[in-house]
Amino acid sequence: MGAPKDKKASSELEFGTVKCGQEAYKDTVKPMACEIGKSGQTMGRAVNAVLLPIKGLVWGVERLEQFLQEDVGRSQLTAALLEGRPSYQI
Repeated sequence: MGAPKDKKASSELEFGTVKCGQEAYKDTVKPMACEIGKSGQTMGRAVNAVLLPIKGLVWGVERLEQFLQEDVGRSQLTAALLEGRPSYQI
């Protein structure tokens, strides 16, 4: 008869430990985790702000590349149209 009583006491002890752990999480771990998350978010924003000029530079280079490709295309078309004409007609 002693065994069932010990199981019940053990079960109550486990329940109390879990309940205590949940309360400790709510009171200490959760606020700390929230603050760490906020700090991580701030760091991410700071990194994005630092990289912004580089993004602008890449954007500018891409636009320049696009412009040059279009300009070369126009030049080739113009050269093909003028091919075979005498220089005084150009």
